[in-house]
Amino acid sequence: MFVLLSATCASVSAQDKPRWITKGVASLEKERSNDSYTFREFEIFGGDIDLLRKERFNPLVGYLANTFGADSASAQVTLLSASSPRPATLNDAEGDRSVQAEYRVTFSAPTPMTFYAKLVDEYVSFDENVDMSFDYTLYQLFAISSTADGAVPQFDDYSYSRKYNTRALALSIVPGLGQMYKGHNAKGWVIIGGEVVFVGAAIYSQIRQHNYSDDAKNASDAVAPSYRSKSKSWRQVRDVAIVGACGLYVYNLLDAALSKGARQVVVNKASGTRLALSPSVMADPMASPAPAVTMSLSF
Repeated sequence: MFVLLSATCASVSAQDKPRWITKGVASLEKERSNDSYTFREFEIFGGDIDLLRKERFNPLVGYLANTFGADSASAQVTLLSASSPRPATLNDAEGDRSVQAEYRVTFSAPTPMTFYAKLVDEYVSFDENVDMSFDYTLYQLFAISSTADGAVPQFDDYSYSRKYNTRALALSIVPGLGQMYKGHNAKGWVIIGGEVVFVGAAIYSQIRQHNYSDDAKNASDAVAPSYRSKSKSWRQVRDVAIVGACGLYVYNLLDAALSKGARQVVVNKASGTRLALSPSVMADPMASPAPAVTMSLSF
């Protein structure tokens, strides 16, 4: 029974989405070391994953255009650096790696503007249709410039983890909550449902056992043995249900304490000296404005 439960839990957890998708980016916003950038999560849907990757900048460009009044048709996205090659699979099963890349987004209209964006994490979910085709959703987590002045943001460093603190174990006192805290919502509901079934079966069996026991006391010698036999059978069912409830509860505690949760982004706050270069315009009252570069040094 518990082998089947474990297989079921593993199956329903196979597509667990990263925490920044299910819980939002509010907690990541609090972990930033500075306000030069902000986190944003974007989604794009379609039936062709390769086409989605080609169009993956559309939500980012649309957000910047709507926020700062730029013309999205004039946007140009330039890759500045990439930390690692794209994984061969859709999602990393171990949850300890992802694609990170930095981009420069420029708009030429209505006025020239420059932004910087860093792809922090991405995830692809998919649903199979009856005709064996798939519908995909590409989720992307970006760190994006907070201003339109062209300054290079002081991006923090980011890593990934599926390990959680002891709060999951504390929450697992209520069956299933520890799993939900880790992002395994389906597994949590399976555990809650299992406990409800076991406890309900134990209560029902106890009532039936008690009723047959009373009937045996008041019955004639001819039928009393039959009632006692039924009472014993229901008592055995009750005991099995109690053992099942206790076993599932122990599994719930161990799973909450030891299993890996949904992938989460860890913000490693930037420290040390940073040099940032940003394009600017040098004003000269005796001549036309000239392009220049602003250099900033932070500690």
